[in-house]
Amino acid sequence: MIRRWLFAVFLIVLLFVSSASAEGEPVLVLDYKAFSVGFQGLTIDEYYGNTLHFSFTNQSTESLMVSIDYLLMDGVLVETFFADLVEPGQTSAQQVVVESAARYMSDWELTEVVADLWVYSAENLYDADVYHGEVTFLPQGKAHIKPWVRQEKPSDIQVLDNFLVRMDVINASKGTGSDVCLYLYTRGKTERNLTVRIQKVWINDTPIEVYYAGRLIRNSSVFSTLDVPGGLDLMLNIPGQNRIRMTIEYIERDGQKARTLKRENVSFTM
Repeated sequence: MIRRWLFAVFLIVLLFVSSASAEGEPVLVLDYKAFSVGFQGLTIDEYYGNTLHFSFTNQSTESLMVSIDYLLMDGVLVETFFADLVEPGQTSAQQVVVESAARYMSDWELTEVVADLWVYSAENLYDADVYHGEVTFLPQGKAHIKPWVRQEKPSDIQVLDNFLVRMDVINASKGTGSDVCLYLYTRGKTERNLTVRIQKVWINDTPIEVYYAGRLIRNSSVFSTLDVPGGLDLMLNIPGQNRIRMTIEYIERDGQKARTLKRENVSFTM
């Protein structure tokens, strides 16, 4: 229930943040009892971010809330926090901005989009969901599905590589004040739904409490940011000589249940 109220709060902020539009009519990708979903395509905009265009038609006699928990775009996980209210008999054109991955995926072909779709009554929030499941869009057809693969760069720093995930630091920058932002690329290697959690980082042997919880849906990959408070003050002025250590925990989630699969300490220099 908390999820539904959060989606409603984010609605005004996230709707129509991009003025870009895709050409052509939506292609029907799901025709359910109470609603249908059409997909129109992707607009790539370096300023606003990549934007997915789709439509939602309410075929029922009650107001429906539609929300998307996450997207898998050619195997890359994108968190959306998207929600909209659609009145009975109405069709709503939607735009979902996915700027979190836009800067890294300029060579996107977009062959498969998987959306975790929630649909529920806007008037009776405590009723069971009208629909919850993954909806798949195939912009180029089933024969052309091609997972997106990031090309490694000489500047990448491998943090870990085990049977569950591989994680690399692909960039770093100064954050707010003396904070350090580490930009991570994490790739899942199993069919499990995982949360990768980091709660403590050591910079040159000084411990720092952090909060990081990155999600992986099956063997997807994800771009994310780890903010290390006050980390800049502990960094040496010699690149490649800073010792970084982390405690990383891997948690498997199944609905409301969770269990820790593995906990380990990793270290690298930067």
